[in-house]
Amino acid sequence: MSSSVRWHPDAEKRLSKVPFFIRPWVRRRAEAAARERGLTEVTSQLLDEIKSREHAGNEATTPMVRCHGDAIEVHEVVVARRAPASLMA
Repeated sequence: MSSSVRWHPDAEKRLSKVPFFIRPWVRRRAEAAARERGLTEVTSQLLDEIKSREHAGNEATTPMVRCHGDAIEVHEVVVARRAPASLMA
């Protein structure tokens, strides 16, 4: 997928530290978030916002990787629903 969203060098460096099999998923999520906000560049600040938003929800998600010959597909899958904080008190 071609993207008009650029990556700031610091954000690109952070992306390079993500495990290779999850990296395409993270890239797509970050670029989609940048486009949703009307941004032309993925920055470290945007990655921090995405990370905190992902961990703030009441669902735990994980990428699911499927291999088809030479192609690799990555999909987001809900793996657990956390109980609301009011139930855990």
